[in-house]
Amino acid sequence: MKRFLSFSVLFLALTFMLSAQWVEQATGFAAASRGIKNISIVDANTVWVVASDGSGNNANVQEFSRTTDGGSHWTAGKIDVGNTSLGIAMISAVSASTAYVVAYTNSSSPNGQGIFITTDSGATWTRQTSADYQSSSSFANVVYFWNANDGFCMGDPAGGEFEIYTTNDGGSNWTRVDGADIPNPLSGEYGYVGQYTVTGDSSIWFSTNKGRLFYSPDRGHTWTVEQTPIGDFGQGADFAFVDDTTGLIVDPNNHLYKTIDNGAHWEEITSDGHYSIDIASVPGRNTFVTTGNDKGISYSNYGGLVWAQFTVPVSSQFINTEWLNDSVAWTGSFSRNDTAGGIFKFTGKIPVPYDNDLGVLDVTNPITGKVETSSEHIKVKVINLGINTQSSFDVSYQLNGGSVVTETCSATLKSGETYEYEFSQTEDLSKSGFYTIVAWTSLSGDEDVSNDTITKKPYLLDLVPKKAVVYEEATGTWCGWCVRGHVGLKDMAHYHADSTWIGIAVHNNDPMTVTEYDSQMGQFISGYPSGVIDRKIGNVDPGDASLENVYKDEVKIVPYAKIEIDSQSWDADSRKITANVTTTFGLDLTGTNYKVSLIIVEDSVTGTSSGYNQANYYASGGYDIVDWTGLNWKTLGNPIPASKMVYNHVGRALVNGYSGVGGIIPADITSQQAYSYTFNYTLPSTYKAWHIKLVALLINADTKEIENATEVELDAPNSIIEQKQAKIDLYPNPVENRLFVSNAQGTTYHVFDLTGKEVMSGQFTSTVSIVDYTALKSGVYLMKIVGDKVSTTYKIVKQ
Repeated sequence: MKRFLSFSVLFLALTFMLSAQWVEQATGFAAASRGIKNISIVDANTVWVVASDGSGNNANVQEFSRTTDGGSHWTAGKIDVGNTSLGIAMISAVSASTAYVVAYTNSSSPNGQGIFITTDSGATWTRQTSADYQSSSSFANVVYFWNANDGFCMGDPAGGEFEIYTTNDGGSNWTRVDGADIPNPLSGEYGYVGQYTVTGDSSIWFSTNKGRLFYSPDRGHTWTVEQTPIGDFGQGADFAFVDDTTGLIVDPNNHLYKTIDNGAHWEEITSDGHYSIDIASVPGRNTFVTTGNDKGISYSNYGGLVWAQFTVPVSSQFINTEWLNDSVAWTGSFSRNDTAGGIFKFTGKIPVPYDNDLGVLDVTNPITGKVETSSEHIKVKVINLGINTQSSFDVSYQLNGGSVVTETCSATLKSGETYEYEFSQTEDLSKSGFYTIVAWTSLSGDEDVSNDTITKKPYLLDLVPKKAVVYEEATGTWCGWCVRGHVGLKDMAHYHADSTWIGIAVHNNDPMTVTEYDSQMGQFISGYPSGVIDRKIGNVDPGDASLENVYKDEVKIVPYAKIEIDSQSWDADSRKITANVTTTFGLDLTGTNYKVSLIIVEDSVTGTSSGYNQANYYASGGYDIVDWTGLNWKTLGNPIPASKMVYNHVGRALVNGYSGVGGIIPADITSQQAYSYTFNYTLPSTYKAWHIKLVALLINADTKEIENATEVELDAPNSIIEQKQAKIDLYPNPVENRLFVSNAQGTTYHVFDLTGKEVMSGQFTSTVSIVDYTALKSGVYLMKIVGDKVSTTYKIVKQ
C-alpha cells in the first residue's frame, strides 16, 4: 500500500486495453484547484484525503475530505490543529470516524507540531503529546496505522537519532524507539513529509535527503538502512515495494531502478511506458502502478519490465495514486470547484497475465558502439509474460533484411523471468554503419502475439567518441534566483571534471552580456534562470539536481564524431588567439550539414561597478543553497556585493558567430578522415588570458543541435609575481583549522590535494582573510592564489 506523494511535476504495446474507466469525482473543497496531497483508503467505501494548493500560490492548506459511500459523495472540512502556520503532511485513517494527521512546522520553532487524531469524522483534532516532536531540532514527517491500535510515526533526527515512535493503543501512548534500534543518520540527513511506503501487515520504509531507504519489518520497532542510486529523494524521486524484497524507484527523469533484495543492490532497468509523478504497489499482486499527470496511468505485472496503459479520460491530470486491491483505487487530481473534479476512482480490475505469453524485451548484442568482429553472435533478451512456465521455444532474428535465423531456446522461464539467448549463428559486425535487427519469439498457443517482436537500430563506429554535454545557462546579475546557476555550474564542473560536462553562463542585461549570444537563448527558455542542453533540451533549470538528471541521459548518447582543439597559440603582445579545431567521424555519412563553432569562455571574472552586484533572493527566504564546498549562498546577503562575487564559465565571445562555420565538413563524410579549421580571435585587454577557456562545438546545421564538444584552457602564461613581491602572507603553516591570509584582497584561491583534486575555493575580499581548513583531512595541500597581477602557489600542511 503506497503512502508517498511527490509533486515534481522498452514499452511493449499490448493489444488489449482495459475496458474499465477512471471516473471523476468531486472532492467537495470550496476553493478551486485543490490538489490531493495524500490518500488513505480504509475500505471500498471509506476514503480520506488531504488537500494541497494547486493554484500556484503555494498557500498553506489545512483541509481534508472524506467519503463513506465509495466516493459518490465527498464532505470536506478543516484540519484545526491550533496553529494555521503548520503544514499538513499526510493522513492515515482507520475508520469512517478516526484518522491521524502529521502537522509539521514551517518555522525554526516546533510551534505545536506533531501527531493529531480525530475521532469525530474530522470535526475536532487533538494533538497526541507523547509523540513529542517539540525539541529545537524536531520535525514531524510521517504517521501510519496498520489498525485501530498499532501505528508508528517518524520525524527528523533529534538528539542524534531519527525521532521515531510506536504505539499499540491508538496513540494514547507513544514510545520512542531506542537509538540502538535505528541506524545512525548521516551528517545533515533528514526525512521528508509524507514520504514512505508499506507492504503487508508489518513492513514499512521511509526515504531521506541522502538517498537512503530505512526499513522496518516489525511496524517500526527495529530498523535497517540501504543506500539507493538516488542522491536525494526530495528532488522528485519516488519508490514502492510489492513485498519485503522487490521494489522500484523512479526518478524525475523517468529512470527506473529495481531491487530484489530489499535495497541491498539496485539495477537500472530498461523500460518504457511508465511515468515519474507517483509510483505505487497493488496489495495482493506483484503489480506496480505509475502516474504521469496529463500523460496517463500505467501498470506492470512484471516487476517494471513491461508496462500497459490504462484507458483514461482525455485531458485529465493524474497525480498520486492509492490502491486497496486490484479493483479498488483512487488517483488524486485537481478540483475545479466544490462540485466538480479533484479525484478519480478506478471502477475496473487490473487483469491477470495470460496463461501463455512469451515476448522479446531487447537486443543486447550488437548495441551502439565500436565495431565488433566478423564473427559475432546476436543476443536477445526474452521474457515470460504469462503464468505458465515456458521452455524449448523458438527465437528468431533478421539482420538488415537478410535471411531469417531461427533457433530453439532450451531455457526454462517461470512467470516474469527473463533470459538472454545467444544465437549460435554468427554475423559480420566488423564494418561501421547503421544496422537494423528484428527479433521475435514463436510460442505455440501464445495468447498475445503483439509483444513477440522488437526492432532495434544500433550503429557501429570505427572510433567511439567521448561525449561532452554542453549546458548554456541564461543568467544575469539582476536575477535573484540565478544564484542557483552559480551553484549548479560550480558543482557540475567539480563532480564531472572528466571532460564530459561543459557549462557556459550566457549573461543578460549586465556588464558581461554578449548581445548575439543572449538573443539566441530566447528560442530555448521561457524565463530566468534557465538554460539549454546541447541546444535541443530547453528550459532546463540550472539547479545541480536538475542538471545532473538531464546530464545522465545525454552523456550516454554515442556521438558520430569527436571534436578536438589539437593545437593553439597565444601572442601576448597582439593578444591574438589561434586555435585549430579538428573533427573526426567514426562512420561514413552522406547528405550531412555540419558546422563548427568556437566560443571564448572566461573564469574568475570580477568587477567593481554595481552591475556586478549579484541579486540573491535566497538571502531573504528559508531556502538553503549550498555548493559542494559547503558554502551556503543564502548567507551572502542581497545583493551579493561585487567585491564578493567571482563569475565563472562566462561566455565572452562567439568566434565566427553563434551558428559556426560551414564548408569545413563535406556533405559526404568519410570515416576517420580529419576535417580541420583554424579560428583566430583577438582577446580584449580587459579579459585575463590565464582564465580563458576555448570551447569548440560540432553543430548539426539541419537540427541546430550540438553533436559533440570539447573544452580546453588557453595556453597563456600567467602574470607571475613571486611570493616576496606580492607580499602575501599565510599563517600559521602548518595549520590546524584556520589559515590567515594577508594582503591578498581582490584575488581568488583554489585549494588542491596532492592528487590534483580541487577541495576548496573562494575569494579574498579583506586585508586579512580566513580560510577554514577544519573539514580537510591531515596532509599536504596546494593553495593557488590568482588575481589580475598575481598567480602563485603555496604549500600548506594541515595537521
